[in-house]
Amino acid sequence: MLDPTGVPIPGYHQGRSLLPVLEGKGEGTRVRESVRCEYFDALDPYFTGGDGSFGTMYRTERYKLSIYHDKNLGELYDLELDPWEFENLWDDAEYAVLKNRLILESFNSHVNLTTDVGSKRIAPM
Repeated sequence: MLDPTGVPIPGYHQGRSLLPVLEGKGEGTRVRESVRCEYFDALDPYFTGGDGSFGTMYRTERYKLSIYHDKNLGELYDLELDPWEFENLWDDAEYAVLKNRLILESFNSHVNLTTDVGSKRIAPM
């Protein structure tokens, strides 16, 4: 919203301009490597024993990871081999290392993209 209106974009801004994509100059360019979403009441209370769940989804080009926090439940799909998400790999031991890597990537994405670090440090270390 800032770029099209000519408003200077602050250095601490977390996003980037999508104006080239909107103008048709960004065709075929990847905007980002992954997408992360948060869901409140992600699971029906029927599935969680009486209360809802906070969930997060992390998606790369190939994989989709959904975690239902504090429920020990999740979903992991290889979208290249299973684009319709029929085979949940969450509990598959062969995918444990990948699952853990994606959980870490999701956490890092959350911290790096949503943490407000405030203004630049002006005092010496």
